[in-house]
Amino acid sequence: GFSARQLGYDDKVQRKVSTETQGVIVTKVERSGWADLSGLRSGDIVYTINGTPVTDNLTLRAALTQLAAAKPRHVVFQVRRSISGAYLEFEPDWSAFESTK
Repeated sequence: GFSARQLGYDDKVQRKVSTETQGVIVTKVERSGWADLSGLRSGDIVYTINGTPVTDNLTLRAALTQLAAAKPRHVVFQVRRSISGAYLEFEPDWSAFESTK
């Protein structure tokens, strides 16, 4: 898994993104977890998950809840890392999610 917080003004200035940019910034990635294996890194800005806009912690939580319910075979995160954008695609092991409930 991973932890994230809403993208703040200082984050936007530091990363040289528009002040209109919305998203969450990844603050921690669990080693060897699904997020780590997909390539998600601390400092990444998450814009969308499977096409669903992520504008703050509430929309992040809603997107992750929707994923857990739908259990899609592939999950795609649209992120910004440093000065470039990326799409991170992975195949979650949903049985691991079930065992943590």
